[in-house]
Amino acid sequence: MSKKVKRTDFPEYGSLFFSKVTDFLDIYLVKQAGKSFYTRKSYKTGLSSFYDYVTESLRISPMHFQFSQCSYQLVLGYSEHLQNLQKKNSTVNARIAAIKSYLEYASDCDAANIS
Repeated sequence: MSKKVKRTDFPEYGSLFFSKVTDFLDIYLVKQAGKSFYTRKSYKTGLSSFYDYVTESLRISPMHFQFSQCSYQLVLGYSEHLQNLQKKNSTVNARIAAIKSYLEYASDCDAANIS
């Protein structure tokens, strides 16, 4: 017999870390910030890689991973994970930059979700 999941078992959608990725990539980067197709592609790759790290390596459901959980230590762990995969320093830096830019965007959208 499976446990019935209540709506209250999940955090508010806006507080979920990956809730603003589509708007960030498709609206903000391209239309508002005027970034190139290649910048968007690089940021998408970086955020996808981070998603894989959170969901596969840390085994955190994207429906539970909140902005408040994205700590310095977690990002440092992600960086070490990439280095262990033999990624070049430039790749590691680009993927961290994508997370940083996304967090800045999300905080500008709604600072209450970040705290």
